[in-house]
Amino acid sequence: MCAWEWFPDHNGLVSGILFSAFGFSAFFWGFLTTYLINPDNVMPAVPEDGSGTQDKLFPEDVANNFPHCFTILAIIFATLALIGVMGVSRNPDYVRSEKIRKRSELMGQNNSLQNHVNFVTVNEALKSAPFWLMSLMFFNGLFFCVYNSSVYKNNATDDISDHLLTVAGAVGAICNGGSSFMWGTALDKFGFKLIYGITIVMEIVVAFTIYFVRDHASLYIIFVAFAFLC
Repeated sequence: MCAWEWFPDHNGLVSGILFSAFGFSAFFWGFLTTYLINPDNVMPAVPEDGSGTQDKLFPEDVANNFPHCFTILAIIFATLALIGVMGVSRNPDYVRSEKIRKRSELMGQNNSLQNHVNFVTVNEALKSAPFWLMSLMFFNGLFFCVYNSSVYKNNATDDISDHLLTVAGAVGAICNGGSSFMWGTALDKFGFKLIYGITIVMEIVVAFTIYFVRDHASLYIIFVAFAFLC
């Protein structure tokens, strides 16, 4: 929201740049976490410990690397968050204009501004069709990408090495970061409905086909990339 205050005529582009940073960051985190947890590219296997389980698991030395990895990531994230908070500031001109607008509303001196204010209570929102439609659109727009980013390794871990799956995630991160900028720019030019429709169609196609290419490394990387592209 602070960034929008500085570029009020390019909200889509600004949002795209911000989300692209979020997407590109996964490129580095994927390689870093794999290096910290599974540097030797060990494949999961059925444990021969007499437990009787047939699930393929990573060996204990790989599992023991998780706490150390989370500690390193926590330190890095805390440092980056601190730097980010220190660099955020509001647009003083926007803040000044908002104060004038609110003062005018309170004094009743500017009816034209009051006509642009539309307050909706929580009960009114819950009873309105647009609220539920927007909630459904928001869920459909985010669920698959978030879900796929959590399970794309698990889906193919029996057929593709951990390091190659990390590469797939890195390629997907590049697509995710680039697409955020691309979709944001396109949003300003073509409008919300067209862009949203394109991304939803892409998500549906990838969601119903990615499972069938999980044993083909090259195809799987391409499909993961498209999943993050949405």
